[in-house]
Amino acid sequence: MEIILHVSADRSNASMLSIPRDTDTDIPACTGSNGTRYAPVHYIINSSFGRGGAGCTEAAVEQLTGISITDTMTVDFSGVVKMAGAVGGVPVCLAQNIDDNYVYRDKTGLHDQGSHLILAAGKHIVLNSMQSLEWLRTRHAFAPDGSDIGRADAQHMYLNSLIRTLRSNGTVTDPGKMLSLAQSAIKSIIFSDNLNSVTKLLGLADQLKGVKTDRIESVTMPYIADPKNPTAWLVPEPVKAQHLFSMIANDIPLDGSTASPAASASASATPSPAPSKSATPPPAKGSFTVTVVNASGGSFDNRASGMVTALKGLGFTGSKVGNSPATAAKTSTLTYPAALKAQATEVATALHLTAGALKQSADATGVTLDIGLDWPSGDDFRTTLPKQGSVPTDSHAKNADDNSGCMNVMPNYQWKGSTPPSQPKL
Repeated sequence: MEIILHVSADRSNASMLSIPRDTDTDIPACTGSNGTRYAPVHYIINSSFGRGGAGCTEAAVEQLTGISITDTMTVDFSGVVKMAGAVGGVPVCLAQNIDDNYVYRDKTGLHDQGSHLILAAGKHIVLNSMQSLEWLRTRHAFAPDGSDIGRADAQHMYLNSLIRTLRSNGTVTDPGKMLSLAQSAIKSIIFSDNLNSVTKLLGLADQLKGVKTDRIESVTMPYIADPKNPTAWLVPEPVKAQHLFSMIANDIPLDGSTASPAASASASATPSPAPSKSATPPPAKGSFTVTVVNASGGSFDNRASGMVTALKGLGFTGSKVGNSPATAAKTSTLTYPAALKAQATEVATALHLTAGALKQSADATGVTLDIGLDWPSGDDFRTTLPKQGSVPTDSHAKNADDNSGCMNVMPNYQWKGSTPPSQPKL
């Protein structure tokens, strides 16, 4: 399962977006952890990790969602066990008794793929380390249909409960407890370079401790059956998934809280400071080229040429339509090299782009505006942004402050009576 954790720029809210493992998608070329270069392939997103590790999964998730990933964490089964023990267990709830004993037979024989989670209905205040692993692995036994969607719901319940546990037992405000947890995490989880030390983890935790649980939302990508393999694979629901991707990419809070201004009202690029006698004047708008590309995959006729006309009207007379092929980009971006940051900022300010849309790249040779699926018309990006709290109804949204509700179990995996079955000998 791939989960995108997004924390808002002002550290007031956060979200967790699950991408079902069986999502059919284009996996771009990537370089694996062993240095092997992998060619592009079209397959389920979960296969990206087996091709080249976290870096290849990061590239696949970015291409699917249009959301920029800055850091990664890879947690394997042993890491789950160790971390569950480090926090002392996590409360969960079941609506029915569960015995996940899933097996299937094919021409090679009988295969055991159940998690072997055996628990009675009701609330379980503490799960031990092995039970935590079983809970997070359970797939076929969870409703609504025994697919990865139910497992995502169960994982969200677990993670939200973990957050509440860390707050209720004082871990997030106790330096000693946080140090112990960070030390355990370093031993149990593979982090990308920006997070790969106890000091860096503690710094991140210090920034996040102010995010209240009622400002944390967990969601699952809205989906439909894959037309090419409808009984096994999924694809993003074209409108609703893009809406959710855009909210996260543009730092728009998923919750409906009024504790902070809606991102859609304040997410425009940071304007340049008022000029002073010693300040460097902004570059002349007509002194550099802005290349505009319709990166939406051809969905909007004459979109790039219309934007060039608008930019010229705003004073960017060097604007032109680019020849780059359309890529069906989910989100719009303004890419630039470090040397042209001031020029890019001026363009972003004129178009009211969000800070998340600006991408500095060492590979960029000029200022390029790629217009994605999230910007179908107009030259004011704010008018196309989703509103705060406008999460699609079939996103399985769950607020971290909400501890109501229990996981439903598929009928074939509910044990009857008052005595639970014994764990099988594997």
